[in-house]
Amino acid sequence: MEYYKHVIRLREKVPALYTQNIDIYHENSEAKVLAYYRWSDEEMRAVVVANYSDTYLSGNSIPKFPAAGSWHEWMYNKIVEVGEEEFKFDLPE
Repeated sequence: MEYYKHVIRLREKVPALYTQNIDIYHENSEAKVLAYYRWSDEEMRAVVVANYSDTYLSGNSIPKFPAAGSWHEWMYNKIVEVGEEEFKFDLPE
């Protein structure tokens, strides 16, 4: 229940998550991972990566992340660094 409360609060705080602007840029049907990019007119950007499997994915890789640099990872409230080529991270089920 706490997870869902957190996701609802996050959606309320980040305007990019409720705009019409969306680009699905990564789909891995074998691993059941989907990544999409959303943005708002106020220059706010968000990337959502979803693991639809029941497997913890260690060292998951997302190629061609929308932009290199520092991103705020909202679920665990930390800053992550994304490189030019790909973004590697662990992705819980």
